[in-house]
Amino acid sequence: MPAIHGRTREQLRQHIGRTLGAVHISSAASNGSTTTLVTDTLVLGGADNHIGSWVRFTSGDDDAETRRVTDSAISSNVTTLTIKPALSATSSSGDGYELWKGDYNPDDIDDFINQAIMTATGWVYDPIENISLHGDGKQARFDIPSGISMISKVEYRDK
Repeated sequence: MPAIHGRTREQLRQHIGRTLGAVHISSAASNGSTTTLVTDTLVLGGADNHIGSWVRFTSGDDDAETRRVTDSAISSNVTTLTIKPALSATSSSGDGYELWKGDYNPDDIDDFINQAIMTATGWVYDPIENISLHGDGKQARFDIPSGISMISKVEYRDK
């Protein structure tokens, strides 16, 4: 089994999507609009082939936004996906995205990952106690040491 230690939620979600055969990962070929995404990597299939799919943006101004495909058209190996509801910003050339089959909403996949993390907490991670961070009662912020992957509890003394 591959190690997942230190992977981002995006990497985990994409790994799940690849395992299910449910995701296409690419980037926009040219500028679109707040309701369109233009790509040149979806050359298989015809018009309306991607209706009902989900688009999750992974970079750019619309990073982490998920939208439903309501129409798809292809012309000269360039696919235009119409998405609803409108994005908060115009999709731009180079914006990364994941195109998920209609049965697999990436927001639900994120929720499954969250549930798995919560279930694994206390079972999978080796507990490490770091007592190097001591305050004087006035300091309210501390930098998290680089060797820590997860914080499950913070304790303090008030006397």
